Amino acid sequence: MDFQAQGTTVGNMPLGLYLTYTTAGKSGADEPANLYNSTTNADKNAWSVLAELGIIPGRATVLVSYLDGDNGKASANEDNAMTIGGTYLVAQNFQLQLNHTIYDGNKYDGSPANGDQKTMLMLFAAF
Repeated sequence: MDFQAQGTTVGNMPLGLYLTYTTAGKSGADEPANLYNSTTNADKNAWSVLAELGIIPGRATVLVSYLDGDNGKASANEDNAMTIGGTYLVAQNFQLQLNHTIYDGNKYDGSPANGDQKTMLMLFAAF
């Protein structure tokens, strides 16, 4: 399921709200594996919410999101994340995006090999 709402409800600044829920059933022991969930332990499911506010309409936004996921494994199944970030439109069809994500849940207990945080700087260009 997916819900999206956009408008100019915060002053004159554009606001986007996005809610999503998804699930993938577990694979049966005597049937072909589910393409989206090959485990036979449990269903995978996740929900997320994201808000994006245009602080400089048509040029810059800030965003915050939260993901609550269950990867269907018997242990280390909690796979959650929170992201803060922003975008800046440098020129037409040329956008920079900076995001910082913090991962949480028992999947990240101990000392994960790749850590439990990620910062990304992305450049989008289209012609």
